[in-house]
Amino acid sequence: MKILLNLLLKINLDKRLPKSAQNISGFTMIELLVGTIIAVLLITPLLGFVVDILNTDVKETVKTNTEQELQAAVDYIEQDLSQAIYIYDQAGINSIEDQLPYNEDTTRTPTLVFWKRERVENSVPVVGCTPLSDEEKCWDDAYVMSLVAYYLMEDQKDAWCQPSGDNCPGRIGRFSIRDEVKKFDGTWVCDGTPSPCTTEQQSQFAKSEGFDNFDPDDLTAWEKDGDYDANNTPEVLLNYIDEFQLQSVTANNEDETDTSPSTTSNNLATITIKGNALRRLEKDANCGTDPSPFCPTATLQVRGGSKYGQ
Repeated sequence: MKILLNLLLKINLDKRLPKSAQNISGFTMIELLVGTIIAVLLITPLLGFVVDILNTDVKETVKTNTEQELQAAVDYIEQDLSQAIYIYDQAGINSIEDQLPYNEDTTRTPTLVFWKRERVENSVPVVGCTPLSDEEKCWDDAYVMSLVAYYLMEDQKDAWCQPSGDNCPGRIGRFSIRDEVKKFDGTWVCDGTPSPCTTEQQSQFAKSEGFDNFDPDDLTAWEKDGDYDANNTPEVLLNYIDEFQLQSVTANNEDETDTSPSTTSNNLATITIKGNALRRLEKDANCGTDPSPFCPTATLQVRGGSKYGQ
């Protein structure tokens, strides 16, 4: 009974105490300040670490993209050049530069110029052939002479200059013109009344504006035949280029008894291409002379395998 009375008295006394005298749980200002400082000290280096990882990942991504695009361009040029008959060295390019398009444009420099045999699919009608179905074609493939020029293009165009800056990256452009497709008798495949070609085929198999065949005895004396088609512009092969150079062009003749110009003249070319991956991220990024993993370099040596004859 005594214990019960003591308990009731204690409860009544607690109810009479002011609220300020009761225990209050929580953090003091000092505790909050100390906690904030500790959180900042822990989060700041962690945030910096995360940002550094993200920046590294972005750089590695553009580096990989540049290497892949560079390799694809090298493979394309190698395949294109392997069909060459004659490759101009730098002196040869200088000798015909006035005949090439954009000869007065200092932002477009012809770097690799050569003659090749170009394949034109389904271009020569097969005599006596009757198609058995709509899918069957009575047309055979043909080869025509083609002049190809690769340019180092350094003009200031916003579409190729991202991020925008005063120093736009270089790019490689391919320009080509070719002869008309001819039948075995030497006449144009679309000659005839009526023409055996459709309107689209007549345009496809015609001679490019400005094309003229070369003199096999003096290819450096080649001259264009009239003006070029204004719509025939270089097709961009690769962007973000720091260097595109023709290192050397020499003769490589496997058969010493062969005196045809295709094998005794220039047909072995060495080319160097250097990309600039950082230019994709920084408007003023420059490779300079120091080697950098973000400036991948590819060097290829290709021998033209085609021959010129009757």
